Amino acid sequence: MAMLKKIEVTIEVKGQKLHEYNNENGGVSNGSSISKYVEATSGAAFAIKISIPKWYNFTSDCICAHVYLDGNYMENVLFIKTNVKQSKYMDVEKVMDGVTTYGNSGWQKRPFTFAEITLLDDASVPVAYETDSKSVANLGAIAVYLYRQSIIRKEAAKNWKKQDKNVERALKMTEKELKGKSVTHGGRLGETESISHRDIYKTHFLNGPDSPIATFNFRYCSRKALQGLLLLPRTPSPPRSRTPVPLEERDFDSLTPEEKQELAGILYARYRSERQATVKPESRVKSEPRIKVERSVKRERDEEYDDMMGSARMKKVPRPFANGETVVLD
Repeated sequence: MAMLKKIEVTIEVKGQKLHEYNNENGGVSNGSSISKYVEATSGAAFAIKISIPKWYNFTSDCICAHVYLDGNYMENVLFIKTNVKQSKYMDVEKVMDGVTTYGNSGWQKRPFTFAEITLLDDASVPVAYETDSKSVANLGAIAVYLYRQSIIRKEAAKNWKKQDKNVERALKMTEKELKGKSVTHGGRLGETESISHRDIYKTHFLNGPDSPIATFNFRYCSRKALQGLLLLPRTPSPPRSRTPVPLEERDFDSLTPEEKQELAGILYARYRSERQATVKPESRVKSEPRIKVERSVKRERDEEYDDMMGSARMKKVPRPFANGETVVLD
């Protein structure tokens, strides 16, 4: 919450306060200034709301809030002491949501909007292209200065001077110009719309324009830029699907006994597959033709066998006898 001297300033979109992030300095400096970061959404209309409590200790006729967008003065609003003290509300709130003008069509307003900066390719930028370094430094900034002022008189609407609001420049920058800067958006003014009557007062600074009693600084940028500044957690990446490492690619000593056994089976199966793929089928041996035996040859062999057997029967074959004598069979 951005609060100084019991006065609160917030940035709103569609009536909702934007979440505030502390900068690297923690947000507060010397008790008279505060800095915050907010997230900008391209094309969204935004407003600056200022709240002062009814019991605020005024030391002047009024407190005047001056609003600057990207370094350019936009608008101011008064908190008159008597009006605040007589309010039926505990907190008096005023909202500045655009630049007001008065003309032939009466009072009109152009709302504040966030616009994304277009990045230009350095090589395609003309040689004569120049950019004000100060304007680049002020891009993406909303500043609210609070002053003690005295009221001189009330003015008529016709005396309202239309001031040039220098926010119509093209939001185009080169990558070189934005290098190292968390700048993604700039301020734009939306389409003109009619508003109700406004009171105008001529006032005077009690301590001069260089001595505000409080300063509120807001830096607005994209969500990605806030993450880059480590003010917002990064979006977690989806978990990667872990593919198991094949056993043959792992360190053998790190394998369990079961894994080693499985690896041995894998390697053996691979070896057999590769071996079968490399061995050539054996060529068939042609058998020799069988030789047929003629019947005449067979008869000759039979006759020789019979002659051999006949001669054997004609020989005297000695045979043993029971009493040791030999009997010759005739």
